[in-house]
Amino acid sequence: RIQKRKASWRGVVVNLLRIKHQRHMTSPTSEFIWQWINELDIWENYKEADSKSIEDNFVASNVKFDLSDRYRIFLDLSQRIGFQTNRISNFSRSIRRYPKLSEEKYEEIFLRAPDPEDDQLVPLSAAEITGWEVITPPEETNCPICLESLSSSSGTNQVIRLPSCSHAFHEECIILCAQPHHLRCPQCTRLYGTQIGNQPPGRMLYRFTKTVQIEGYPQDRSIEIFYTLPHGTQASEHPNPGHHYSGTERLAYLPDNEDGRRVLELFKKAWRRKLVFTIGTSVTSGRNDTVVWNGIHHKTSFNQGAYGYPDPSYFDRVTDELAQRGIRIDD
Repeated sequence: RIQKRKASWRGVVVNLLRIKHQRHMTSPTSEFIWQWINELDIWENYKEADSKSIEDNFVASNVKFDLSDRYRIFLDLSQRIGFQTNRISNFSRSIRRYPKLSEEKYEEIFLRAPDPEDDQLVPLSAAEITGWEVITPPEETNCPICLESLSSSSGTNQVIRLPSCSHAFHEECIILCAQPHHLRCPQCTRLYGTQIGNQPPGRMLYRFTKTVQIEGYPQDRSIEIFYTLPHGTQASEHPNPGHHYSGTERLAYLPDNEDGRRVLELFKKAWRRKLVFTIGTSVTSGRNDTVVWNGIHHKTSFNQGAYGYPDPSYFDRVTDELAQRGIRIDD
């Protein structure tokens, strides 16, 4: 009797989890398709009938099922990914759930010409970026860069002081630290100017949707952000100019509330300044010369997990990460 009662409770729990999953995922007309990755690491769409079959099983919370006599599908419901296994050869390949892109439903943030107020149109000198002032060399003070005495300056190597943090350097030393549009104080890392990254070309799209429910925000719609950066050739600002790099596609989520909309605006500004992604080594796969996140953390899952919700301190942390790169609402 006890065993039957336990089994009955297990059945209740499983059904509750299925109902919860379906409430998060079900929509009158599916806005998602399923894709598989080919031998060139390029995602391809399943045939419509196969994609519908996988989606129906996903909505029904089936984690293992046969797609045909030849293929078996295994799903990770929380991450919306899985793999397809050939039942004859046992070879497996990754699959994923992917949004049907509709230009009527998504807003796009283009990597367009920089905004004039960002002073990004032409490279600037270190003096123009910082607005430094030339000062009389202080006694018994060394330059933090070359460690030589500031009072030993002569000729054109003047001593300058940065306006906001008041740190002083040899002019010739601080010039070596400048980028085309920004400079970080070598002593305190304060940012002067506008930081521009080396993010390769791509697309950022976002939409407001009820299709997914973010854990911890039952009353709010979701903001779904979709990034796609295709394969390409590295430019002069990348680690290996002229070499091929692998692109990527990512989904991220924010709640549609005051915090979420504020962070969305910051993400849009970071995207225009090419700071969201860079080219480097993937932490997960170890692959070199691939598009990777650039230190601005995104929530890539809408429920519990290392990259999901709820996370009470997330908005404070990501706002600080963006501010360190000069991305603020009021700048």
